[in-house]
Parts: sequence; structure tokens; C-alpha cells
Amino acid sequence: MAKKNLPQGIINRLFGEYSEKRLVVVQTYDEFLAREDVRMMLTYASLRIAEGDSLTLRLWWETTVKEELQEQSNIRFVFVQREQFDVPDDIAIYADTTQFVARHIFPRYKWALIKDQSIGTLNYLYQYPGRVSIDELRTHHIIAEYQTSYEGAKEKIENIIAEWDKLFAKIKIDKPGEWLPQASALILRALEIGNLSALMPKVDELNTLFQQHLVERYASIISSTTPPANKAPKNVCQVLPFIGKQPKEDKLALVVVDGMNFWQSQMLVNSLRNKYFDINAQTDVIYSWLPSVTELSRQAIFLGKYPSVSYQQSSSSESRMWEDFWLSKGFINRNQILYEHGSTIALSDIYKRVAWVTVDLDEKMHASDDFRYLHAGWRTARVKRAAGEARYSVRKSG
Repeated sequence: MAKKNLPQGIINRLFGEYSEKRLVVVQTYDEFLAREDVRMMLTYASLRIAEGDSLTLRLWWETTVKEELQEQSNIRFVFVQREQFDVPDDIAIYADTTQFVARHIFPRYKWALIKDQSIGTLNYLYQYPGRVSIDELRTHHIIAEYQTSYEGAKEKIENIIAEWDKLFAKIKIDKPGEWLPQASALILRALEIGNLSALMPKVDELNTLFQQHLVERYASIISSTTPPANKAPKNVCQVLPFIGKQPKEDKLALVVVDGMNFWQSQMLVNSLRNKYFDINAQTDVIYSWLPSVTELSRQAIFLGKYPSVSYQQSSSSESRMWEDFWLSKGFINRNQILYEHGSTIALSDIYKRVAWVTVDLDEKMHASDDFRYLHAGWRTARVKRAAGEARYSVRKSG
């Protein structure tokens, strides 16, 4: 019998063990599902979470969920109601509704004693053997036991490698959006126990496989047409045209964090979601320009087409391309267009189109010997502050 784990326990509570539906609308009476670490854990378990009112559900359904449900995928969707409302009939036929109370996952413990513990500790408590209730003193002993025996090595690298092998047993290499989040999660877990080197042969195998995919398919990927406004771009040349297809009355922002790894981007998204609850974040994977160097990839982003080898990289060039693009789209007021390059950005309500480029992380990446430095550096105040300073979200109405 497979060892139970907290993510699966939460999923079973939300969807039931036998439901075939991939969308559930949830009423909840605590903030557990709003926790950054909980959302990240569930994201890596192939759940996509949004929250809000009936209008937010409708927008999420029309722009994302309805089409995704037509595809064969293991991704499931959770909508958390901020206030109770009736689910529209056309959505209800595809959805289950349920109530979620976090303490019900831990019936043997006093919830007040454990609710603020880390995900690692909660998972350990969830897996702790036995069926009878556990008193306060024993609960403290179990937590101390975990912290002393697991804090240095929260997981055995053998378990991580086994999960990696299972994940990539039937990989669809041409659909990185389906496997990159889980691969990044396993890399992060290996980093956290200080044993990434043991996983690197597997990572190298994946890189080799993906490079072969690029050799065979990159030309067609980079020459593909820009998808409609409700579909993510496929490559960096399509980013600006994609943004240009969004409603003109919306406030739109392009945030470029140079040198960011996928697992770092997920942490940033969750930080933003926790700080600004009206952000509905959707993660997609697009292809970089190859070779992936700043002079070409960033140029492709701000030019909106194939880059030129004679281009001279500079923030003034990016600012000019950003402004020229929106003026060509009918923005007659230059004061509504902003480009910033630096560690922070100051905004006002007048801006309708904002681009912000930060290279702090890229500098750290080039100065580091391996991922361990980046993993430690991510927890510093500078990157946290970057999340705190971003006050625009893409497609947030003005």
C-alpha cells in the first residue's frame, strides 16, 4: 500500500476519492488554502487554484477552465468561494461543490496546536501511524521528533529519484507545461536536503531529451503564428503581440525577471497572490529565443518579432521599442506608457501600459557556482521586496 501524504489527503477531501470531475467549487472556513506553501504544494500536485466571487469564477471558466477540461490531462481545478453563491448551471454540470475545513484532515490532533506548522511538519503529522487521538504533550513530542530527525534531511534522495522516474516514465517532451512544474519541484526538494548532485544525472538525461526535441521542432515552434488573446504565446517573439491583443481598457504590465528559474517564478507568483488576493495567476511555458542570451531574447520580447544580430542591447532601446509598440496600437498619450529598468518600480494610476525589467537575479545567477547559492539567495529580502513592489498584474482592470 502506498504511503499516504498530505497533498493527496487534501485532494481526496476536495474531490472525493472516486469523483471523475476535474473542477470543484469550495466553501472554506479557514485560511489554510490561502497559504503560500499550501498552494505551491498543490500546484506541484497538478492542481490549479483560483478564488473570488461569481464573476471571477465566470471569467476563469471562460478564459481557462472550459477549454482545459476538453483536453486529456491530469490537471484539476479548485475555485475557492470568498462568499457563498450559486454556481451557474452551465458550469455546475462539470463541477462538484464541497466544503473544506483543514482541521478535518488532522482529526487526531488539536488544530490550534499544529495549524501554523510548516508543510513538512504537517505532512509528517499526517503520515504519523496510528488511529487514536494524540494529546497536547505527545503532539509536541512528535513535532520535536520531526524537527530533529528531518530538518537536516526532510526526504531521502532515493524517494525523490523514484518520483522523478515515475513522472518521466511516459513523458510528453513536446508539452513542457505538463512536466516542468513537477520537475522543478523535485529539483527544489533535492536542493533543500543538500543533495542535488544525486539528482543531476536524471536532470542531464531530461536536458538531453529536450535538446533533441528542440533540434527536431524548434524551427516550427519559433515560426508559429501568435495564438488568440485567451491562449498563451508559444515563444518570446509572441509575447508583445499577445499582450497587444488584450482589451485596450485594461491596465497591462510586462514584468521581466532576468535569470529566473522556474521554481523561483512559482515562489514569486505565490508571494504576489498572498499579498494581493485579486491576482488570478496562470502559469504557462513558452520557448526562449536560441541561443538564449540577453541581447537576443529580451530584444525578441520587446520587438515582438525575430531579433536582429546587429542590435545593441540597452534599456533605452527597450524603452523605445515598448513605447513605439503602444503608440502604434493607438495610445496617443505617452504619459500612460512606462518602462523601468532596476530593482524597484514606482507606479501611479495614470499608467496603462507598464514594462519593468529587473536583472538582480540574473547577476546572482551568473555569479553563482550552482543552484545551491541561488536557492539560499532566493530567501533574501531583496527578492522578497521585488514581490512586494509589484502592484500591477497582467490583465488587471483599471
